[in-house]
Amino acid sequence: MLTCVFLYLLAEAASGAVSKKTDPELLSKVNRVAISFVENKGQLEDPNTLFYSNTFASRVSVRRDGSIVYSLEGNRAGKEIQETLSGALRTRPSGGQRAIAKVSYFQGKGPENWVTNIPTFSIVKMGEIYQGVSLTLQACANNVEKIFTVHPGADPKKIRLHIDGSKTLRLTQIGELEVDTGDATMRFTKPVAYQLIEGRKTPVDVTYTLNGASYGFKLAAYDQTKELIIDPLITAIFQGTTGAVTRPSCMAADSQGNIYVAGKSDGQLAVFKFDSRLEKLLGSALFDRMPYHGWLYHNIFDIAIDDQDAIYLAGGTMASNFPVTEGAFDTEIAGEVDGFVIKFNADLNTILASTFIGTREVDVAFGLTLDSNDNVYVVGMTVNPEYQGDNLTPFPTSPGAYDTDPGEPGKTKAFIARLDSELKSLGAATLLGYNGDENRGDYRLQDIAYDVAIDADGNVVIAGETQSPRFPVSSNCADAKFGGDWESFMAHRGLA
Repeated sequence: MLTCVFLYLLAEAASGAVSKKTDPELLSKVNRVAISFVENKGQLEDPNTLFYSNTFASRVSVRRDGSIVYSLEGNRAGKEIQETLSGALRTRPSGGQRAIAKVSYFQGKGPENWVTNIPTFSIVKMGEIYQGVSLTLQACANNVEKIFTVHPGADPKKIRLHIDGSKTLRLTQIGELEVDTGDATMRFTKPVAYQLIEGRKTPVDVTYTLNGASYGFKLAAYDQTKELIIDPLITAIFQGTTGAVTRPSCMAADSQGNIYVAGKSDGQLAVFKFDSRLEKLLGSALFDRMPYHGWLYHNIFDIAIDDQDAIYLAGGTMASNFPVTEGAFDTEIAGEVDGFVIKFNADLNTILASTFIGTREVDVAFGLTLDSNDNVYVVGMTVNPEYQGDNLTPFPTSPGAYDTDPGEPGKTKAFIARLDSELKSLGAATLLGYNGDENRGDYRLQDIAYDVAIDADGNVVIAGETQSPRFPVSSNCADAKFGGDWESFMAHRGLA
């Protein structure tokens, strides 16, 4: 039996459903957490990059020559901004204190292409950059801190940084430094300077000085017999369109209270593990790199954690070399976009299982949940191709399912599927939506499922949205009248 109800909602998109498991307070904490620098162990193609940090605002890379490279969001040409220490001594960047986090890269289908348990560092030491002046870098979720230490007797006026890739440098009314590339803007906070005198932090007035594409610092009088700290912080990278930054889209907590945050990072799909206080990054896994950014359905849309703290992710991919596992339910991508479910261990350094789901033009998995037996319930959308070729395999549904009809060519319908915990077999699957050919300006009406849950009696509950006035609703439901361009729906017992 199928029970459905319309919930009156005028909307143009269902983007809210994608981030249904994000908590604004938790995400605010994530945006302040310390992010480690990752050592390049061959996972990056550029051998001159020694360390990098995928902050939530940009990738920040430290190169062999001591330059710092920011891959800015919003630059359609993939342009980067590079900071170089003008007239500096030869630098030897090195990892500072080891961080707890380990990073694993799963690029391509085979383990021979994977690099796991890569060490990370809390800071990167740039060493003595000028006579008596040293520099360290520290990353947080949304920014990077450059900490200059001016030792007694050294001259801070020697510090000069040249910025390649900028159109203009300018100071704001409150003393911030803005770097404009034309496509994106990077902003540094007003610098802070201080000395530790008798155990107390004593502030020293400091401002930026500009000279063309270079900047330095102007300081008020200070005690030159003691160390001086200068600390400008990157506070914003914005005006973006590429989606190349780290963007969380969903999160969940395990039995120990650790927080897992999943989404995109530097054009890859990624999941990060934080401690329960969101103060430490414990590990991360990155996979499925896209050659370009911004594809709507290339993302992780939902996350679930089982009783053994295994991590399940659902989303969409265009990659034929997506890391699916041997013996999985579906190991070959068949459409322009396929949905996926992937399962990691708690440390995020092992793929336990991974499968595609969908065999048509566009298939995307938007939501998943687990039942008491760790069966995986996945919901999303499938598009029936306009071209109906002889070898076209329909979306996999199970015998006796509620709806096995993909509808008219070009039609988008919701799907609900149940997989075993090892992602090897399909237990049940059905479609859901209107089958007809009504359209608006040759645009086929869409029916999409975004979320799924299991109630106390073990029944499946699905939530989504539809453009179809004839979407199947049950008799005596709370709202059977379609009243907007889009309407939300809820369905109960939607598999068979």
